[in-house]
Amino acid sequence: MSLFRKKDVRRCYDLLQHDSGLGFTQLLAKDAGQIIGLGLFDNEEDFVSECVRYNTLGDLYVGVNPRSVRLLDQFGGLKNRMRSVFADVSDPSMIDHITGIAVPDHVQITSEASEYRKEVSRLHDLETFYALGKPLPVGLANRFGSWLLKEGGSWAYNPDQFVRVPGTALIDGSYFSRRVIFRRYRPYKLIELSEVLLESS
Repeated sequence: MSLFRKKDVRRCYDLLQHDSGLGFTQLLAKDAGQIIGLGLFDNEEDFVSECVRYNTLGDLYVGVNPRSVRLLDQFGGLKNRMRSVFADVSDPSMIDHITGIAVPDHVQITSEASEYRKEVSRLHDLETFYALGKPLPVGLANRFGSWLLKEGGSWAYNPDQFVRVPGTALIDGSYFSRRVIFRRYRPYKLIELSEVLLESS
């Protein structure tokens, strides 16, 4: 297995649904858990190019939701380019919109959410990725809890969550597992989940 698959990196960018008008796609490179590089992207080509450049230097992670354009006031040098930054520049206050959610495999979800599990993507670390279809204001994030989380279950959802970038090198992988993979890729949406969440209130 090769260490890079550009097709899957492009699929990842597409799955995130980060329209440039919403903000930036945040890319992180980590080595032994320490951030070694960071960039904020508003287009697919630069995102893919920097994934190529940083591949094998560390594990690559991408923010599930777009980061606010307000970040450029302080970090304009990170636009469309990875830089040697050793701490995250974003936090939940820099999330204005929600475009998706990655639910860890251990989370007990409601029967309503379970109806969609076969039609959504599965990521490398066994997260189920729900793409909303239309962005929602971050203030509506609490609706995820009532729709997703089974009563009595526990999970601290955070809108600034990250996932591994499919198609990039898996630094701690074996000879037979050298690259982050999609366990299931579903680019289509049978229904706009954003509408389901709005109706769930």
